[in-house]
Amino acid sequence: MKPKLFLCAGMAKSGTTTLWKILEDKNLINDMNYKETHYLKILCDLRDGNTDDIYPQDTKDLWKNYLVSRNKQAFGLDLPYNFADYKCFLNRNLKDKFQSVADFSQTVCILPEYFLEEVRDNLCDNFDIRIIILFREPIKRLWSHCVNLSYDINGWHNKIKPPLELFYEYIDLPQFQNLYVNVKNNFEKVFDNVLFLSTEKFFTSQTEHDRLSDFLGISTLTLTNSYENKTFYADNVLSSKVIEIAAEKLLPSIEIYRQL
Repeated sequence: MKPKLFLCAGMAKSGTTTLWKILEDKNLINDMNYKETHYLKILCDLRDGNTDDIYPQDTKDLWKNYLVSRNKQAFGLDLPYNFADYKCFLNRNLKDKFQSVADFSQTVCILPEYFLEEVRDNLCDNFDIRIIILFREPIKRLWSHCVNLSYDINGWHNKIKPPLELFYEYIDLPQFQNLYVNVKNNFEKVFDNVLFLSTEKFFTSQTEHDRLSDFLGISTLTLTNSYENKTFYADNVLSSKVIEIAAEKLLPSIEIYRQL
């Protein structure tokens, strides 16, 4: 029987850290200090160039350099990145009792379809891949995304535009309007075992915890109401008028979210 790879592909700002802590606290996955290496996204971008338009390029370059350094120090992962080294990394971190390992790198969700196929083809002989994707309410998620990009207190160490200006810009861009549609379509096309969860429902529903437990093939997870949103908003709040405008612009993603 192949070991299980719990690949939580996203979305960013949607509760993936809280879910990782739940699985870690239940002793289902190894404590690796960091829930995410973003190894696959870095591999894709170093090999093929910029493959997404979700994050500003200067932010991606800064974050990539930091991650490459951190991954080397924390996990012994060195350049050049490749699938063989990634598989070795996963095997080193298998939880013996459950024969499972987790990667909670949210940037996996924005990998192009062709690279997801490469991920599948390179890992499927060695791992039973289980994909988890948390979809948070789209307006709240995008607002967290914009605030997170705008303040160095949230870890990006650069200030680009005020959050509201960035938010207005992003709700007019197709890649954000259709983000949930594109992510759902890509993963359903490529992988056999994919579970999409509503962030808001999952962290308030035992039924959703049962669904995830069954999907992962683990003992039942107990509802803890432990969701944490670590984005620092300061005094930034969306007005009802802005929310109304965003609801129209982000409707394709909102419709996906409503189906969950």
